[in-house]
Amino acid sequence: MPARFHLCLTIAALALLPLPAPVRADDGVLQCTHGDDGQHATFRAYDAGRASLSGRIGGTSFNCPVAIEDRRICGPGCHIPPNFRLYGRLDPADCNVSGPQRDAWNPDWLTREPTVHVSATAQHLYWMSSGRSPCTVFRIEPGFARAHGVENGIAEQVPVDLAVYAGLYPHDPVAGVRLLDHPLFRAAWEDMPHDAELRGHLLDGSSPWQPVRREGQLLILEGCQAHACIAHDWTLRVDARGGHMDACRHDARSTPVATHHYRSGTPPRQDAAGCGPE
Repeated sequence: MPARFHLCLTIAALALLPLPAPVRADDGVLQCTHGDDGQHATFRAYDAGRASLSGRIGGTSFNCPVAIEDRRICGPGCHIPPNFRLYGRLDPADCNVSGPQRDAWNPDWLTREPTVHVSATAQHLYWMSSGRSPCTVFRIEPGFARAHGVENGIAEQVPVDLAVYAGLYPHDPVAGVRLLDHPLFRAAWEDMPHDAELRGHLLDGSSPWQPVRREGQLLILEGCQAHACIAHDWTLRVDARGGHMDACRHDARSTPVATHHYRSGTPPRQDAAGCGPE
């Protein structure tokens, strides 16, 4: 009888504890993506103890489980602006590595202690063996932000549907995030074969772009080389929900005239036609 009474008290006490808000495992409570230089990394925290570090270095993709070992929190009562850090630990042997350069992948590029620093003014990711990187895309679940006292002043939620960029230029931000930096866009871009020249023009802020057009569920991005638009232009089509992309790069300067076509899941092809509708 005493044991049963103790068990009932234990269950009653647990019932009084606040239940954590449901969180989708694919989104997590926090995301920081750095991807300004052709390679990128994303840190996602799923709960108080679990996180992941994934991304792409050169031609190699990686996805590593991360254990959150410590949280250092300075909330509204601190003498400095609200901020916190999540300290993680990963074992490169647990990373899932894929891509054409898998055998050349060097796990020493990654730090064994990935860390995210969130404050009211900036967010940074420590993911390489040295230095820190700004979060080019930052997302935090509102309840998680409130629990850490940083709900004011942090970056807004990143859009989950790329259709919000229709009518804007690719470099125009929505909630602080450019279409070219959006994780759905970048994932589709990395999944599609392309060449170094097309990548260079995508990352080059001086290349002229037309406003983003929407055709059904597709977003159309059209650009060209500065001072050579007639001879050298390109078109990208991306699903507004993410998932796939195709691209065309037309180069009338070459002999013979070449048009390069790229599509997710298929090898590149080349012909002499322009970049018209597929």
